[in-house]
Amino acid sequence: MNAKDFIATQIAAIQRGDLTAVRAGLTERHRDKVTAELLAKAQLELQSITLDELVGSTVDVDDGVKVMMKNERTLTTLVPSGDVWLADTLWFK
Repeated sequence: MNAKDFIATQIAAIQRGDLTAVRAGLTERHRDKVTAELLAKAQLELQSITLDELVGSTVDVDDGVKVMMKNERTLTTLVPSGDVWLADTLWFK
């Protein structure tokens, strides 16, 4: 799965309100930070931004892939965990 597909999967989970799926896409240190309230806020925020704005480019880094937004700000860093990627930040706050 590439970075854009990963973020698209997470967006879909957020839009469905699937707290378990959203948490599963995060590194362990961030999972407990995702609450139903944060998910509801993210659902609202994602109504005004597109996937192409969120994922403009990627940069390989030592520990994974840095996902850059179209405006060149860092969205998150994806780190490998077995055969899946995990986001190492709460990119949807």
